[in-house]
Amino acid sequence: MTADLTRYVDPFLGNFETSVEKRPPGTLAEAWQWLKAWPGNTLPAAWRPFGWVSACAYTGGYPSGYGVYKVNCADEPGRLLDRHAAAGFAHFHHSGTGAIGEYYNFILVSPYLGDWPGGTPLWDLLDEQAGAGTYAATLGPGCVRTEVTVTRRCAVYRFSFPGDAPAAVRLDLQFSYRTDPRFLGREGQRGLRFVEELRNVLPHARAGLADGAVHATAEQAGTLPLHLHVSAPGADVAWLDADAQPLGPAPRESAVVECRPAPGQRTLELRIGFSLRSAEQAARNVAQEIGQADFDALAQAARADWQSHLERVRIDGASDAQRQVFYTALYHSLVKPADATGESPFWADDGPLYFDFATLWDQVKTQLPLVATLWPARAAAMVEAMLRTFEHCGSAVNCTMMLPPLGFTFANQGHALGYPAIAFAAAIGLEGVDWRRALRVMEASLPTEPRPQGKNGLDFALAAFSVAQVARAAGDADAAARWDALAATWRDHFSPATGKIAQGPFYEGESWNYSFGVWHDMGALAELCGGRDNLRADLDCFFGYPAATLREVHRADFGGQTLPELHRFEGLNNESDMEVPTAYAYLGRHDRLCEVVRTVVRHRFTTGRGGLPGNDDSGGLSSWYVWAVLGLMPALGQGLYLIASPVYPRAELAVKGGTFTIAARDASDANIYVASARLNGAPLDRAWLRADELLAGGELELQMAPAPTAWPT
Repeated sequence: MTADLTRYVDPFLGNFETSVEKRPPGTLAEAWQWLKAWPGNTLPAAWRPFGWVSACAYTGGYPSGYGVYKVNCADEPGRLLDRHAAAGFAHFHHSGTGAIGEYYNFILVSPYLGDWPGGTPLWDLLDEQAGAGTYAATLGPGCVRTEVTVTRRCAVYRFSFPGDAPAAVRLDLQFSYRTDPRFLGREGQRGLRFVEELRNVLPHARAGLADGAVHATAEQAGTLPLHLHVSAPGADVAWLDADAQPLGPAPRESAVVECRPAPGQRTLELRIGFSLRSAEQAARNVAQEIGQADFDALAQAARADWQSHLERVRIDGASDAQRQVFYTALYHSLVKPADATGESPFWADDGPLYFDFATLWDQVKTQLPLVATLWPARAAAMVEAMLRTFEHCGSAVNCTMMLPPLGFTFANQGHALGYPAIAFAAAIGLEGVDWRRALRVMEASLPTEPRPQGKNGLDFALAAFSVAQVARAAGDADAAARWDALAATWRDHFSPATGKIAQGPFYEGESWNYSFGVWHDMGALAELCGGRDNLRADLDCFFGYPAATLREVHRADFGGQTLPELHRFEGLNNESDMEVPTAYAYLGRHDRLCEVVRTVVRHRFTTGRGGLPGNDDSGGLSSWYVWAVLGLMPALGQGLYLIASPVYPRAELAVKGGTFTIAARDASDANIYVASARLNGAPLDRAWLRADELLAGGELELQMAPAPTAWPT
């Protein structure tokens, strides 16, 4: 019988500031720095895998609309609310992001008893429960119990009203651009709830009411059409203006929809369908994804959807608490990006559209390779969506950051950050992508002159290498050679005096966080550093070997705050250097790789609301944890998986060719080193697997030991 893995998912994990010990004495982690803010910024919304509707309580906290925090970039965050309270329930959210200035949460749903208290009330948020695909809470003592589940494009609510007081549910369609100083805002922008550009999203809506259904759309660009169905016999549905006064049955403009159950009825079910194209399509989404199913059936379908995804990875030998951390990490790895296939307002056909690559510089390292490895058809659709986006925008944008009506681009960090994910897909032989077309789009979208400097020069070099990888998949040797030459331009930014990349526009870090990351040319990096021993020595310093006193070199501006640059690993408080431990695999110190990765796993992740060390960043952090526990790390932009230190004695991955098993004999907290390896029964003397070896299925057998060994040879 298949085990129910959804019971290990805790959507509350990582919602609040971290509870892990920040500098555990006597460990490597004692020397690591904490640059970023402490909350994981996850939220307990009802979600489907890669679904674009998410629903949970709206508190107005930064940055997702859930939580109690003010805008924060570093250290312990300040409080926006003095208690956990909510104004209702909202439907679109970022997941785990940090310095985000664009907020969602369109359409506030607020159940209440008696008379409407006026304004935008805040009720105590009580008795929260959440699982894979469901969320429930009570607003205020003794008030309405609200349960919500979702499909990919719809939200379904069930409200239970206690007592016999008059009951109602309000849907505030204009909530997103009204001002209220209690909610999301930035200094100098008092009262900003969401991004100001939302002004034109809903105020010009035209709507009609018939047979208990609301059908709303708008007449200009930047719209979010919806369809509301009230599933309760005899329920009364009315339009109210901004002052809560009744309007006619087909008003020209409206602010609020109010639903009241029939006399004697104490439950009400609402079904809200969304579309990026039209209200008619939103109505079809309700019909296709919900139909006649009731709330319980839809909640069960959501759990089954998550179960089918979670069971592609199985681990043995873990406690219930460890399984909770692992499967919640896998869950958080699969909520973004959002699949809006068939809904694009930018191209007429029903081809793939994905948005909310909100932290692409993190996702390309761990999360998107995880999708490509375990869900190849999904990854092929994401690649196609990226290529379409590049074509639509006319350049290699960093991500489709927001719901498409709000725009695409995000200028921070670097350029062409999606390219390594496309390169990884090409290198592992992902099917379903026209690689010749991909090459044309990527070449056209990545200008070669002028080339960026400093850290962004590294990004350009990696992007050029990625184009070369795609050229090889397309069978174009000339293009591959041309872009390989451009991939070598990272050397132009290397400073022999410091042994690091010259100062440039570094983002959430400094030269030490980035200078080890020339993943496509590590041999040349070691040569420029004066040999492998020199590069290893710098890595040892970076990770705290030996655990010396932290060195404050100079201070740098970060998010308006002045912070020290310590030349130390950020320990997954931030993801800017989360792949750097794998550099040891290239330099003959696999034991160091095992030590660093196991230290992160042991001291930076735990259960509960404080279970993450920093912003989860669209699953970038959580997917690192998934890979680390399995004992594998994907090589950025390459068809390789580096072997690390499996935590549990057995793991099984569902891959293209069947099941790939990682058998870590005698794995334990003490036995963290690999003494020997066999692949499908044959000795393996290297610390990496080719994609074809892993994706074909089979078994990697590792003998774990309590002390370093000569492996790999």
